[in-house]
Amino acid sequence: MRVSTFRTSVNIKFDIGNSEFIHSYLPTPSHAEALINISKSLVDSKRNAAHIMIGPYGSGKSLVAALLAGLASKKLNDHVQQELLQKFDKVHQDVYQELEQVINQPNVYCPVTLSGYEGEFAGALLSKIQEVLNEKGISYQPVGVLKNIHDTVQLWQVEYAHTYEQFLAELSTRDLSYEEWGSLLQERSDQEVEWFKEVYSRLTAGATFSSNLKVDFVEQLTALLKLLDENNIGLFIIHDEFGRFLQNLEESEIYKAMQDIQDLGEVANRSNGLLQVLLISHKNMSQYMRGFQEEYR
Repeated sequence: MRVSTFRTSVNIKFDIGNSEFIHSYLPTPSHAEALINISKSLVDSKRNAAHIMIGPYGSGKSLVAALLAGLASKKLNDHVQQELLQKFDKVHQDVYQELEQVINQPNVYCPVTLSGYEGEFAGALLSKIQEVLNEKGISYQPVGVLKNIHDTVQLWQVEYAHTYEQFLAELSTRDLSYEEWGSLLQERSDQEVEWFKEVYSRLTAGATFSSNLKVDFVEQLTALLKLLDENNIGLFIIHDEFGRFLQNLEESEIYKAMQDIQDLGEVANRSNGLLQVLLISHKNMSQYMRGFQEEYR
């Protein structure tokens, strides 16, 4: 009987810092350019910090992203980091030197991972960022989130009476009136915003509350950079399967999505290294637009 080893594919969100992938990793020439360019941006705040990595299925794009995120987030111990370095010592000196600089530089980046289509681009990204920062003990609410919550409840009151009554019933289980809850929302926004998101999902058949639609995306990112600077930490945003996001865009979403992506790239390149962005795709972005009219292409 022949027994074969089953190799799992890389899930960036869960495999950042996974030493098993380091142990089994074999340096590949096709990875060199990506490793060098992204490593340079992690250690030099004046370099472009927004990247698109393109390659066919099975070429190791997700693995490269997980390796870099593991180094940038300091989630790999010294022994594993040195093991990765030694794999390139005799194979590719440029990669060896760049990775060594990433390991030795003091900056710490929190990985923010998305995959495929997770809804409206800016809203999905800011929600992920909020989740990651809150896990790190850094209180972050997107600009305008509290006002948007109040506006949502007022909309229910005026146009969706049944939903509004259900919302009041949710409050009554906590022995709170709407006015009392409004005060609580101001006092401890993190907990109450999370509670509202859970309730919103229950009352809207599983929909996700988008807390930032009414505030300009650049304004949101600018406020975020200020928070990152105050806490001396960076973000490494990785969007895997970015092509699937593009494939799932409705025509009505294209302009805003493209503008948000452009804005994110420009803000990242002006962030002094605080914001690193990596989009991962199997094809050039223009190829995903073939099904749309010429104006969109």
